[in-house]
Amino acid sequence: MSNDKSYYGGVGLSELLQVVFITLKILNKITWSWWFVLMPTWIGIAIFLFLVGIVVVVSMISAKREGGIVSGKGIAKTGWQERLDEIKCKQEAEKREGKL
Repeated sequence: MSNDKSYYGGVGLSELLQVVFITLKILNKITWSWWFVLMPTWIGIAIFLFLVGIVVVVSMISAKREGGIVSGKGIAKTGWQERLDEIKCKQEAEKREGKL
């Protein structure tokens, strides 16, 4: 047996409410619609999507601050990536000029 106390295997409030509501609905103890019975699941999904949206917005703002361009096609190259491309182009141009 491990002494690691970081394991969490309990049931949360949302899951407990979900089981209770479904049980009560199946036993005809409540006359709620299934939308209300499944509300703990909808709330969990809504919170998850909200957090994903925040992460997306923050990452887009962060990329824009670093010099990346945000467009409908995604995030373009950042400033340092563009600088590396400029250096490579200059080196290629110097090679071509040296060969001519």
